[in-house]
Order: sequence, then structure tokens, then C-alpha cells
Amino acid sequence: MTATYTPRPDLIQATYRVQSDKLIDPEKKAKSIALGQTTDTWTPNELSGLKKLEKHRGLVLGIDERTHVPGKPYEYYLTIGFPAANTEGDIPSLLTMIFGKISLDGKIRLESVSFPDEYLEKKGPQHGVAGIRAKVAEPLRPLAMAIFKPCVGLTPAELGKMFYELAMGGMHLARRKASTASGRARWVRRPSREVPMERSSCSFARGHQR
Repeated sequence: MTATYTPRPDLIQATYRVQSDKLIDPEKKAKSIALGQTTDTWTPNELSGLKKLEKHRGLVLGIDERTHVPGKPYEYYLTIGFPAANTEGDIPSLLTMIFGKISLDGKIRLESVSFPDEYLEKKGPQHGVAGIRAKVAEPLRPLAMAIFKPCVGLTPAELGKMFYELAMGGMHLARRKASTASGRARWVRRPSREVPMERSSCSFARGHQR
């Protein structure tokens, strides 16, 4: 089969490698991914194909059926275009859209993803490697981060002491509440030896410069 591909730079384009022990219809498989990961279900129902859902529907952009080698699985590369608006700029939603329930659908692997330029605006690392190194005043050594878990029963004083010792020992970053979504990393830059130990925040404020 001749490979086909129609680029759509306005869509999130995901390419999957699909393997099967038997010959399959790659176009049918690609459509099931495009629709099943967006507006429809794997099994058609009365809501399938609604016009008002069209702008949110995935599209088949490419099908590449590889030459079969006897004794090995059949192999296909399928490229699907997803509307960026479906993710609302949310990374978990993005991951669910491009590799959610299909991750359980046999031998399938996400090979590559490309994004529209507009989607990438104001996304990505806020500081970059150079910016992070500047924040923690560490130009050369590998960076290290500690994670604090208040839920394990340590008191604020104990956590504060632990934070102080790690900071003075050269730890660059500290993160708290690892078991919740609200935990955020904090910079540790040349902390004072007078770090308060009794704060309810366990001293997870920015380090005071000596």
C-alpha cells in the first residue's frame, strides 16, 4: 500500500505505530482512533456524526502500511490530527486525547507529536535551563531537588529542620505536598543559617541570602 499523508499544521498531529498479528484495515483503524479519542465512541450510537461536533472531531491525516515480513507482526503508521481546542491548554487533557483509552487497544505506541505554533505560545519551560541555574546560583553542578511530605506525620519543626539541613548541604530545589496537585517547587539559594523552624509552611519560602 502506498503511504499517504496530508499535513495539517493547524492541528495537533500524532503518529502511532500499530502492530497486529493479522492483517487489518488501516483506514478503519485510523478512523476509530480519530473519532474514539475525540467526539465519538468505538461503537457508533445515535450521537455519532453530529454536525455540531465536527470542529472537535479528529481527522485521519496519514496511513503508512509497512511491507510485511513473514513471521513478524503486520505494522502500520497512522497519523491523526486533533483540534487543539479540545485540550483547553491543559496537559492532562492533551495526554488523555492523544493516548488515553487507545493505550489499552492492543499493540499501539505513540511515535511522535507535533503542535501548531499558536498552541505552543506561552507554553513550555518558564525559565529554561539557564534561567533555573541562575535562580539557584549553580552554573555547573547537576541540580538536585528534595520532596517533602507533610502527610507522613512529621511536625513543622521536624520538616523545617530537614529543609534547613538539605539547603545548607547544597540542595537546589525543594517541593512540598507531593501527594497533592498544589505542591510547587521552591528555589533554594544560599539560605540563611537562621531559617525559622516553627513556621507552619515548614520554611518553604525562598531562601534568605547571606
